[in-house]
Amino acid sequence: MVDGWNGPLEQVDSFRFQIPRSYKPQMRTSGLIFVDQPMIPQLRQDRAPEQVANVATMPGIVGMAMA
Repeated sequence: MVDGWNGPLEQVDSFRFQIPRSYKPQMRTSGLIFVDQPMIPQLRQDRAPEQVANVATMPGIVGMAMA
């Protein structure tokens, strides 16, 4: 297992970060995470963005996967 998550995390504004749909070929929508800058290292360490990306691959998802 890899330590932490190093995938793409694009800042939308002060508290929103997006995982682009292009991160995984199976993603049906982008992922959106609400977090502030000081929490980004912890977010990457606990691999929460990977779970958001996994939800974005689910059949029937409508709109962005959010956390």
